[in-house]
Amino acid sequence: MATDMTKGSTARHIIAFTLPLLVGNIFQQMYNMVDTFVVGRYIGKDALAAVGTSFTVTLLINTLIMGLCAGMSILVSQSFGAKEYQKLKRAVSTAIIVTAAGSALFTAAGLMLAKPLLSLLGTPAELFQSASAYLSILFWGTLFVFSYNAFAAMLRSIGDSKTPLYFLIISSVINIVLDLFFVLKLNMGVAGVAYATVISQAVSSISCAAYTFKKVPMFRIKLSEMVFDRRVFSTMFKFGSASMIQNSAFSLGMMLIQGLVNSYGANVMAAYATAAKIESFVQMPLQNIGMAVSTYTAQNTGAGNLERVKKGIVSAIKIVAVFTLAMTALMLTFSKYLILIFIDKAETEVVSIGVEYLNLVAVFYIFLGFIHIFVNFLRGTGYVLFPMINTISELSFRVIIAYSFAFFMGYHGIFWGRPLSFMLSAGCLIYAYRKGGWQQKVLANRKFEE
Repeated sequence: MATDMTKGSTARHIIAFTLPLLVGNIFQQMYNMVDTFVVGRYIGKDALAAVGTSFTVTLLINTLIMGLCAGMSILVSQSFGAKEYQKLKRAVSTAIIVTAAGSALFTAAGLMLAKPLLSLLGTPAELFQSASAYLSILFWGTLFVFSYNAFAAMLRSIGDSKTPLYFLIISSVINIVLDLFFVLKLNMGVAGVAYATVISQAVSSISCAAYTFKKVPMFRIKLSEMVFDRRVFSTMFKFGSASMIQNSAFSLGMMLIQGLVNSYGANVMAAYATAAKIESFVQMPLQNIGMAVSTYTAQNTGAGNLERVKKGIVSAIKIVAVFTLAMTALMLTFSKYLILIFIDKAETEVVSIGVEYLNLVAVFYIFLGFIHIFVNFLRGTGYVLFPMINTISELSFRVIIAYSFAFFMGYHGIFWGRPLSFMLSAGCLIYAYRKGGWQQKVLANRKFEE
């Protein structure tokens, strides 16, 4: 069901939009955790390290997809907020064509670049075959990843964050069941985990697309009505390209960090992969709040309600402050027990390294929360250039710190790049918000569209 965020309580809209996303991501993270648990406990730490280093490569393709979907979402949200339904239909038609063409391109690129990228990351020889097989299977499912994210983004852009949740829950349950069946019953190893992921993604993708066409009249388009609108694509690409570049820079930065982690061997790789999985539970609600802020901002800027946008930011800051402080306390208290869920207690070095990483980064979670608020706020206004530059700067700073500190401190130094980059990025984003350049960007975009 569509939700008009240009009216009513700002905090209520943000929370109501965030909660279904959060529940959905909890299920998504559950099957990610099951992946980690099954691989770590029943295949071994080498397999866990292989999956961890493969994730960095898939992140590169997935972030390009998410960037394009972000452009779709902003344009649809602004059209919905402005009540321009013909423009909205053209945006949906163009988005579907882009999804089909983009899926073919990304699948081919992923299959060709998988092994070279693993080599570039310095993946140890004993892990290379498993990582390569895992990646190849995942890349064949790129169409499902792209189409689910595209249709889910369209639904969320009109304020419906519940429907994608239902399909994500079904997908998560299927993934968990297939993980256990393929690995424990059929002994398929890492390949079984990958097949389970692709099959579950196919279910969520097809279900979400079918629902969108059948139940949402404004998105219902006949084949004869399918058109590629160059002007719509230009606006969509303008909004999405900055996000794509930003996300690609993030992925490349993560690959450089992963390459450095890999140089310290399987124990550090396994600890880093496990800690990253645990930390994703903290990132997840912050990402959801950020998505709510983006949709809320896009709808209200489309309607010209700039003062209401500012009220929404204040509400989001309060929500994030409470959450991040609670997560910091939780992580500092229970980090060891969380690591032990995935790693056998006999692997004392892996456990110790994972705890060290989690305890360090936890202190800086509030800055991470501010990043998610202000990056998504600026995207929602159409002021996409600054978040892109900021993220590239953040990742560059993180890589420099990681490599510099590692030279003197070993793998311990790698961990410092993340919290220090949080502080720098959050400070720059808050400055951009207070300076107010986004308001001029909103007015300029409205004139361009007129």
